[in-house]
Amino acid sequence: FLRRIPVYNDIHPVCGNFWNAPEKGVLAGTIIDIKGDEIVILEDLGENTWTVNISGAKIPKRMEVIFGEKVKMVGKITGFAEFRAREIRPF
Repeated sequence: FLRRIPVYNDIHPVCGNFWNAPEKGVLAGTIIDIKGDEIVILEDLGENTWTVNISGAKIPKRMEVIFGEKVKMVGKITGFAEFRAREIRPF
């Protein structure tokens, strides 16, 4: 309902757009591969592939980092298509 109200959309950006800004420290998408305990491969909301270091990231106890899981992350870019997550949450 609220997404159909033009003024609401101008004030509150669509949630997905907010989380598709790795240059601002936020990244969301689907885990498409897991490389051991520290690295996951993520396809972001724009269909770009990221190698994400999750070592030391804060992860809720009720959440599992598994293939196919949709997640949102807070962290920073560390290189070309590389991101280090400081926090991971379900999306």
